[in-house]
Amino acid sequence: MIIKTHVLNSITTIIGKCIRQEKIIPLSNLTNLNFDGNRLTVTSSDGANYIKMYADAEGDPFEATLLSDDFFKLVKATDSEAIKLNIDNDKPMVINFKGNGNYKLSLPPDSEGKKIVYPNYMFDSLIPKSKLNLSDIKIINNVGKLGIYRGEGYEALKYFYSYHEGSNIKTVTGNGDIVTVLDGNLCGANSNILLPEKLLDRLVLFNSDDIYLQLSDNKAMFSSDNMNICWGVAQGKYPIELVNDTSNMNNTNHVSVSKSGMLDLLGRMSIFSSKLEHNDIVFNFNKSNIKIENPRGEAEETIGYLNGVGESTLRVALSCTDIISVIKALDDEEIFISYSQPKCVEFSIKGQRIFVATIGE
Repeated sequence: MIIKTHVLNSITTIIGKCIRQEKIIPLSNLTNLNFDGNRLTVTSSDGANYIKMYADAEGDPFEATLLSDDFFKLVKATDSEAIKLNIDNDKPMVINFKGNGNYKLSLPPDSEGKKIVYPNYMFDSLIPKSKLNLSDIKIINNVGKLGIYRGEGYEALKYFYSYHEGSNIKTVTGNGDIVTVLDGNLCGANSNILLPEKLLDRLVLFNSDDIYLQLSDNKAMFSSDNMNICWGVAQGKYPIELVNDTSNMNNTNHVSVSKSGMLDLLGRMSIFSSKLEHNDIVFNFNKSNIKIENPRGEAEETIGYLNGVGESTLRVALSCTDIISVIKALDDEEIFISYSQPKCVEFSIKGQRIFVATIGE
């Protein structure tokens, strides 16, 4: 079999990011190559989840299961235009690898010393598919991470929750300090599901704009023309009422500021806030601007509104680190801010709302 080096390198790089090799899970250290004479299928699994990638190639059909580490390293180190792979005629437990030079990779045997029979991972092709968008997935992964809970307990809050709200589909995360409410479909046509952060990290590796989702029990199949990822999801109870209590607050003041201007200001304020236990800074919302100051009175700076007028004033303390992360995550130069309740301040752009809890008044 002959395949373009850059194509095989792309496949092994993505699989290496998706499947974590664990010594206690032997299967996670293996990669299966199955070439039918036209298309190569590369499969790797951690025992519970799996990824398949596809690529065109040419040559004689073959199938082999290799040690992932050595194979991936050799592919990455190869800079010839193409790689040729085939089973050694004299040694069926050896695969010949021809790139910059000629190499022989021993195939790991099973417990009886024979060629490993790799599991035949399949997903029911008759299950209806829902179309997702890669751009939505990337935004949700980037912004939603801010609200993932990373402490002990509260297991449901460690997931992205994608659900139907009337005719709209929302994905939310919330950890008590930050709540994100984002437009975008991650749950398909009918189901509400909990998606682990590790899965989102892998979905952004797709190189196709259109991704299709199939759901079966606690498994989700995400697929495109050249890549399938089957991963465990959850369909348990998410405390959506906690998110709704925050997102339904009636913030009556709506203004906007420059993203770059705010980040520059916060960068200077962080020099002083980093010395404080809670890394806090004080936001004073006024009619035409926000005065931001260090609680000790060591620093003070004002940023004007691009649009909107503050109908009322509000003085609250917020984490400087959290606000910098929030502003960076929102990918637009005009950042909208809504306030009036002393409990939280909302930062948003179209389709993306982030609520940041206040530290105090």
